[in-house]
Amino acid sequence: MKRRGSRPEQAVPATRGPGAARSAAGSRRAAARGPVSPWAAGGLLLFAGMAAFLALRGRGGAGPVYPIGGASLCKRPPAFAAAQGFSAQAQLSTQDSRRLGLVITEGGADDGVARVYQHPSWSLGGHLGPPVLDGSGNVYVIPVPYVHVLDNPAEKQNIIYRVDGQTGKMRPLVDLPVVAPPSAANPYGLVGLTYDCDLQSLYASSLSGSDETRTLGRLYQVDPASGKVRDMMEGIDAFGLSTFNGAKGKRLYFGLARRSAVVSLALNADGGFADQAPRSEFSLAGLGVHGDEKARRITVGPDQAMVVRIMTFDFNLVSNSERLQTGLRYTYDGAIDRWSYADRFPID
Repeated sequence: MKRRGSRPEQAVPATRGPGAARSAAGSRRAAARGPVSPWAAGGLLLFAGMAAFLALRGRGGAGPVYPIGGASLCKRPPAFAAAQGFSAQAQLSTQDSRRLGLVITEGGADDGVARVYQHPSWSLGGHLGPPVLDGSGNVYVIPVPYVHVLDNPAEKQNIIYRVDGQTGKMRPLVDLPVVAPPSAANPYGLVGLTYDCDLQSLYASSLSGSDETRTLGRLYQVDPASGKVRDMMEGIDAFGLSTFNGAKGKRLYFGLARRSAVVSLALNADGGFADQAPRSEFSLAGLGVHGDEKARRITVGPDQAMVVRIMTFDFNLVSNSERLQTGLRYTYDGAIDRWSYADRFPID
């Protein structure tokens, strides 16, 4: 891996519409069509309880000092949800099979009172990954191909979109610089996104340009207000991002795209990537249905437990009618700054 500092001229704040967005390589070549991806399913985000946990953060000495625990617990429900008449039980979803993009849902089909709302701008990013919220109720999403790439062309695969927490309008935040655009060998661009409350930073990962033999992925630290790339690391294929404040400092945790394992990177006081090699955290080999699954998503809750959702991944859109997922739970021991496997559970 090679670390690169922030280069504002490379980060393209996407003030134009998505149709005008371009990858850093300037390619407009669409990726080849493909069937369903077992990795690319979107996510649900429940509003209830988001504001119940507001972690107190201390700062002192040479840099910030944070209590041990997850760093994404400040998220708040967006004001536009309440303005549309939704309660705290509503969900942000990118899994609605009848609507492209992001929706708000409340209730269920079984009780006959399901309600769905979609702002006119929420489909402009095509199929999307799980939504991420910040402490002001703003929502961030990334495009993830699903079923085929017709709605997720190559030139739009590395855009982070921001949904304003007050107005509900979605717009491109930044078109991230990549080594090469997605291709028939690998239709994926951005695949991971998380928000750190302490640093007010977004972290994103892209597999753009990588394939079975070349590792061209990147990790980014992004300013969520301006879209500016604060720091970047090259030569790493990762997804399933989450930050955590451990006994020895803040680290970015992520799954590897080429190996069934979770690793982490130390972060500097300003949230940039420290000049240290990634630390191996734990192996996932043999813990899933097939034994070689990768960490699709990583989350840490108020209880300090880390939940890792694993699925198969092979750099392509493959057919998988069962869409098998497994959830793994890990607990943290601050005395040794390490995670231990606790249990596993099925995910529907």
